[in-house]
Amino acid sequence: MNVYSDREKGILSGLFLSKFDKEGLKNLGFSSFKEAFNIIGISLGISPNSIKNYRDEFDPKFSNSRQGWHMREMTNPSKLTFKKIEQQIVQTTWNANALL
Repeated sequence: MNVYSDREKGILSGLFLSKFDKEGLKNLGFSSFKEAFNIIGISLGISPNSIKNYRDEFDPKFSNSRQGWHMREMTNPSKLTFKKIEQQIVQTTWNANALL
């Protein structure tokens, strides 16, 4: 079983919201990204804006309607977290439990 810090959980949440976009939002029971950022952020004890920033950071890696931060390099914590589960992400369609 993988153990993740709260920061890594925030990064993974942003990654999930980027990869699965509106389908993931719906499957998690949220009606908007703002609601998801707030609830996930508060649940993890981190800023809801950080969840949004993590999502934006991963947007260039996945096909969705957002460009995200395509003009800058990904931060080290996000790179390391992504590398930790990259193979799992590529093979996963929609299964939140498979990422954790």
